[in-house]
Amino acid sequence: MKKQIMICVLWDALFIIYLYGNAQISYSLKLYVGRTMNSYPTLWVHIFLMMLFGGILFLLFYVSSNYQRTVKSAAAEFLAIGIPAIYLATAYLIPMLLSIFGVDHFRVYTPMWTVYDLRVMDLSSILFGYELFLFIIRLIQIKRTAKLAVVEDTHEKQTEMFEK
Repeated sequence: MKKQIMICVLWDALFIIYLYGNAQISYSLKLYVGRTMNSYPTLWVHIFLMMLFGGILFLLFYVSSNYQRTVKSAAAEFLAIGIPAIYLATAYLIPMLLSIFGVDHFRVYTPMWTVYDLRVMDLSSILFGYELFLFIIRLIQIKRTAKLAVVEDTHEKQTEMFEK
């Protein structure tokens, strides 16, 4: 379990580094387009960055599918990856939401690079949705396998009783 949590934390670090790099590259490309009026190279960079994000998601899926899942490990993965993802997705909106609910003068740290490009919110929202639905599916699978194990165990005991 500790190894699974460590992998999730390392994956979080990789994801945040990717988002930071993506935001910095996007900001630099916006400046480049503004100076040169040539947006063609930015399209290729955008396509490459999205392909890289797909590879990072695949890495998460591949590494996390190698472990036997329990409710604790599924919840730990959701908390370790889902909570930072929802924070990055909503970091820009949290102060506004708090003021709507009457909580004023509450400071929330919002990294400036999350404001450079809306893709940070988009990719973090995609990741949170992925983790949320993966968590729900894993819980359903765990409960289903637990029920099957109980049924098989009961069936084995009944056959043992009839054989005696």
